[in-house]
Amino acid sequence: MKVVDFAKEHYSFNFDIVFYDVTTLYFETFEEDELRKNGFSKDNKSQQPQILVALMVTKEGFPIAFEIFSGNTFEGQTIIPTIKNFIKRNKVKEFTVVADAAMISSENITHLSQNEINYIVGARLGNLSIKLLGTIDQQIVRQDGKSIRIKTDLGYLICSYSSVRYRKDLYEMNKQIEKAKQVIEVPSKSRKLKFTKTNDQNWNLTKSLSRKN
Repeated sequence: MKVVDFAKEHYSFNFDIVFYDVTTLYFETFEEDELRKNGFSKDNKSQQPQILVALMVTKEGFPIAFEIFSGNTFEGQTIIPTIKNFIKRNKVKEFTVVADAAMISSENITHLSQNEINYIVGARLGNLSIKLLGTIDQQIVRQDGKSIRIKTDLGYLICSYSSVRYRKDLYEMNKQIEKAKQVIEVPSKSRKLKFTKTNDQNWNLTKSLSRKN
């Protein structure tokens, strides 16, 4: 990419931190081909073929690389080939990639670690163990901007506190619990909510999940 080469030469451009994400582009047709495939649509157009576009940008938002994948490709399978091509084209030796949690599987983490590629990924706290969540709860200082760093098998987990996010998450959780209680009182086979479970005869409130959240 000549634009990237120009920026590197004349504007002290570097790749110390890059951001990675994927989006979908759908087509006004219902016919698939080798590239345009039906898949998970971010535009609610699941019946229309699409492609996946992977994009890498700098911390300033400058686009530096992209790759195109068939529309039925799982997002998590795009990051490694995109990074490999980026390194090959730009002869980059060290950088940190920032990505959404959906992009980073345990297999991807292993590959990044083996190739000494630094990464920062958003963590899904709901997927953490009760024990680890308890450790976070005990150690975190409940003041805006305060953070803790905990070592895990997959790397360091950095948690920061936000009073705004806390109130938002608490509101959303309570709203889901109230909806779950309504489903329990008036069961419906067509409705399945976050804090409910069924044994084919009765609906129950999943208290362990609500405590975890």
